[in-house]
Amino acid sequence: MASYVNVNMHGQVTLPAATRRKHGIRPGSTLSVLDKGNEIVLRKAKVVDEFVIDELARIMDERGITNADIDRELRKIRNTIHKDEGGG
Repeated sequence: MASYVNVNMHGQVTLPAATRRKHGIRPGSTLSVLDKGNEIVLRKAKVVDEFVIDELARIMDERGITNADIDRELRKIRNTIHKDEGGG
């Protein structure tokens, strides 16, 4: 279903109420913004609990995994997703 929204002077848009209800988007919800060249895609973001982040940091430290290692792997995953979604 296509909808049209206007961008206000602050760069904000208002999502249609039906779309917000369908996807469970409420005030305070976090959306991810994907720039796909000629498209902008909004997705409801999944929020990670602080405990999970702390536990992941502990495991990374134990195994000698660096942030650079994670960044490299995330780039690979994003590239795969981008290709799977027709992004090139």
